[in-house]
Amino acid sequence: MTGAVFGLAARDVAGERLLVPAWLFTADPVDAAPYTVVETAVVREYLAPPVKPSPPDQGTAPARQIGSYRTAEDGRKLTVTFWGGVCGTYTAEAVETPERVTVRIDEKSDPGRVCIAIAKEITLTVTLQSPLGDRAVVDAASGEAVPRR
Repeated sequence: MTGAVFGLAARDVAGERLLVPAWLFTADPVDAAPYTVVETAVVREYLAPPVKPSPPDQGTAPARQIGSYRTAEDGRKLTVTFWGGVCGTYTAEAVETPERVTVRIDEKSDPGRVCIAIAKEITLTVTLQSPLGDRAVVDAASGEAVPRR
């Protein structure tokens, strides 16, 4: 043995291929080319296949938390900003009372579509029945006031 480094190695566990921590030893025999000897750094009984996430509910996903809002000059166009997945389709709905405007964001996704788990900032606009004025904007998901940007 002429060296060792800590790395990852592919191993079959319960019929699935996993990357596991491993020691990678370099063997350099006098009469042959150097080669690598891999020794898993985790006791085999602790290796388990990755937990498969439960399938998402069909239809509408949970509401998203709104990060901020702004209004147009007339106060009837309410634009909200939040973080969502790159593969979802989002809609916004506003429920107005004299004291507040409660905004709910809904996501629809295709459960059969493969999608990367990455977020992007999303902006949606809803038209209010009357100008926002000094009413509070409330996030339906959290029940908290949304900050104006």
